[in-house]
Amino acid sequence: MNELKSTIHDFFKNRYTRHEYFSVCREFENGAGNKPFLEELEKQWEELDAGDSSDFNIKQTWNKIIDRINTSKTSKSPVTPVLYLVRNVAAILFLPLLIASLFFYFSSNSRTGKNAWAEIKCPAGVRTEFQLPDGSKGFLNSNSKLKYPVIFNDARNVYLTGEAFFEVVKNKRSKFTVTAGKLKVEVMGTSFNIMSYEDQQNEEITLETGHLKVFGSDNKQLSILSPDQQFVLNKEQNRYTKREVNTLNYTSWTSGKLIIQNERFEDVAKKLSRWYNVDIDIEGRTIKDFRYYATFENEPLDEVLRLISITAPIQYREDTRVRYPDGSFSKRKIEFRTDRDRIKDFN
Repeated sequence: MNELKSTIHDFFKNRYTRHEYFSVCREFENGAGNKPFLEELEKQWEELDAGDSSDFNIKQTWNKIIDRINTSKTSKSPVTPVLYLVRNVAAILFLPLLIASLFFYFSSNSRTGKNAWAEIKCPAGVRTEFQLPDGSKGFLNSNSKLKYPVIFNDARNVYLTGEAFFEVVKNKRSKFTVTAGKLKVEVMGTSFNIMSYEDQQNEEITLETGHLKVFGSDNKQLSILSPDQQFVLNKEQNRYTKREVNTLNYTSWTSGKLIIQNERFEDVAKKLSRWYNVDIDIEGRTIKDFRYYATFENEPLDEVLRLISITAPIQYREDTRVRYPDGSFSKRKIEFRTDRDRIKDFN
């Protein structure tokens, strides 16, 4: 019980190991059948300062969640939309953010779920699978966020920050749209990848199957994609291109493979930072602009750093981690700099 208490406490403080992450996900997936877990969850919520907040009546909303879970123990009626959401996606959500999504649902003043929204937020260093109310599914990449209606009505509109791969269920009567950054994608049923991180220079849409329409922020149609085509928007220059690509290079992250194709090392560093949940600094413009190729498949960070130092004129150093009073450690921080003794070999 003490271990359970400590694990949940770490979750609410946004500190957790990979083992703790999956153990809590398993407990939450068991839902109302796991009474000790729910009791400890409620107890720790009561202790949070947020429990006393008057903003949209958080305490009342929490009680509604507990009441709904308790009701489901004895009810033989069909699973409600929100409990369907919990049952199907709890195993892939970061716990406090799942609770926040449920708050939004219960504060919507609608018993049908109309105009209610849910949100999946994938923390850095994690990639997760999701399923939407219409049966469409996909993967959310590290440090990404997906917002969608709890119930799809006439339209299927979702909002993405970061990167995701979608497999959309075909429905000729209902368009599926994804709004991400400055772009909007419209499909009927297809599979595609969208990359739209705020700290990346480009936004990319890569089509795997079917057909896809790309619109700008003004709803003006910019392009139509066919399989193995990619639309790239340079946000700084506000210019876009369409090109033929090997789709696998842009979707393989869903299976744990990180493929880097002739990318500026500054962008590579951003990918590594999100992929491994580490802070990265780069010293000097030379290696920021260095073009790098690599494929890493389920490699630990230390091995990736070693391989980079072998295959590029780049050296790295890791800062000493600081131990905090509660026993936890600061985030890993890596510094890259030019290896001037070897840079001539790569010109």
